[in-house]
Amino acid sequence: MATRRMFSKSIVQTDAFMDMPASSQLLYFHLVMEADDEGFVSSPKKIMRTVGSSDDDLRILIAKKFIIPFENSVCVIKHWLIHNTIRLDRYNPTSYQEEKKQLTIKENKSYTLVFPIVNKHISLPPTFRQPSANLPPTELKLTKLKLTKEIAPPKVDAPYTMKEEIQKLYDSPRRDLNIIGLYFEYRNPDLKNREQYGIALKRHLKPAKPLTSFNDNQLINAFDKAKKEYADVWTLETIMKILTK
Repeated sequence: MATRRMFSKSIVQTDAFMDMPASSQLLYFHLVMEADDEGFVSSPKKIMRTVGSSDDDLRILIAKKFIIPFENSVCVIKHWLIHNTIRLDRYNPTSYQEEKKQLTIKENKSYTLVFPIVNKHISLPPTFRQPSANLPPTELKLTKLKLTKEIAPPKVDAPYTMKEEIQKLYDSPRRDLNIIGLYFEYRNPDLKNREQYGIALKRHLKPAKPLTSFNDNQLINAFDKAKKEYADVWTLETIMKILTK
C-alpha cells in the first residue's frame, strides 16, 4: 500500500510559498508526492519535464529553500518531517544514505545541510529578484538600492558572530559569496566585529570572482592542499594558482 503524502499548511500557505509562480508550486507538490519515505527524490528533473515545469521553477524551489539539492541531482524535501509522519510498519529507509549523512534535523524538524555548500549550477533566474513593474518609481529605486547593498554590513547594532555571517554567505544565491563563506570556514579569521568583517569581505570579493567557474569538489581539494602546503599564509589568490597549474 502506497504511503499517503501530506502537505503541511504551515509550509504551503506561507507568503514565501505563495509568492512563487504557480508552476513552481505545482512542481513542489509533485516532488513531495514522488519522494521516498524520508523525503528524497531521485529524479527531480524528470518530474519537472513530466509536469511541464521549467528549469527556473526548480531553481526557485532551491533558492527559496523548499528543497535541498545534492551533487548527483538527487534532492530532498527540506520540510519533509513537518509534512509527514510515517508508521514504522510502513516505513522504508531511503536508498540515499550518503546524502542523508550530509543532513541534520533542526529543532523545527526541517532538514539542513551539516556543511552547506551551494552548487555553482544553481542560481535564481535572471528576472526572479527584479522588482515588480507595478511598483511606483520611488519604490523601484529603493528596491534596486537595497539589492545592490545586500552584502554590506547592517548599520544597526545587531549581535555579531562569525558563524552567523558565514551562514549568510552560504545562504546567498551569489556563487562568489558562497566561496568566501567556505574560505572563512577553512581559515577561521579572527574578525572581532562587523567593521573588520566588512573590510575582509570586501577584500575577498575580487579574487573570489574567477573561482566561480570551479565546482565545490575542486575548491575543497584546493583548500585542503593550500592548508597543507602553505599553513596559515594562503589566500584565495593561492587557490586560483593551485587550480590553474
